[in-house]
Amino acid sequence: MANFITDTVQTETNLIGHGFATDITSITSSATTTQLVSTDPHTFFVTGSTTGQIMALPNATTLRNGQQYWILNASTASITCQQFGGSNAVTINPNGAVRYVLRDNSTTAGVWNRAVSSSSTFAGTAAIGCSYSANAGTGRFLEFYPSNSSDTSPFLVVTASTLVAMSIVATASSTCTISVYKNGSFVTSIASLSLAAQTTNSTITLTTPLAANDTLSVEVTSGSLNKPGVTLYIAT
Repeated sequence: MANFITDTVQTETNLIGHGFATDITSITSSATTTQLVSTDPHTFFVTGSTTGQIMALPNATTLRNGQQYWILNASTASITCQQFGGSNAVTINPNGAVRYVLRDNSTTAGVWNRAVSSSSTFAGTAAIGCSYSANAGTGRFLEFYPSNSSDTSPFLVVTASTLVAMSIVATASSTCTISVYKNGSFVTSIASLSLAAQTTNSTITLTTPLAANDTLSVEVTSGSLNKPGVTLYIAT
C-alpha cells in the first residue's frame, strides 16, 4: 500500500498537465465569446447579468486526452458553452454548470464527454390552479375553488414566497390577457400573460415576491377564452 501511494503522488505541474484544475478564473458576462486556450485554468465562474455570453472550449488538438473543464454559471442570465469552432452548443441556466472531459483530441473540435447540471425554476415550488367551466370573457374572475370567484374567494398565501411562473391553457384558440392581482387591489396586476390566437402559453421568468397572508385573484382582463385553466407556480 505504501508503494502504491508513493507511485501516485504527483507534483502540481503534473496535475495541471493531466487536466486537473488548480486555479479558478472568474469572468463577467459581456455578450461576447470567450475562447479558452490550452494554458487557461480549467475551472471558470461566469458572473454578472448580461445575456449572450458564450464560452468556447480550446482547440482540442492542443490538449491531452482526459483534460477536463468545469464552467459554472454564477450569473443571473443563461450562457452558452460550445466546442472549438462552435459545435455542440449547450445552454447553461443560472446556477447551472457543465463539466467536459476530452476523449479524442484528433480534431480541433474534439470528442468530449459532457455532464450538465442545472437548477430548475420549479424546484421547491407549489402549482396552484384556477379555472372556469365555460367561456370566460373580459371581467371574469377565475376560480381557485369551484363556483367561487377569486375576487371574493382568493387564494391565501401562507408563507413568504415568490411567484416564479405562470401558464394558461384553453380548449380552443383564443386571444386574451390573464392578470393576477394581490390583496383585493384590482388596479395594478402583479403578473399577466396573454394568448394570441393560441391554446397555451407560459412564462418562467417571474420574480414576484409574496408575503404571508397575501391573497391572489386571477381575472380575464381582455379578450376571452373557453374553459380556461391557469396555473401559478409559487416557490417557498
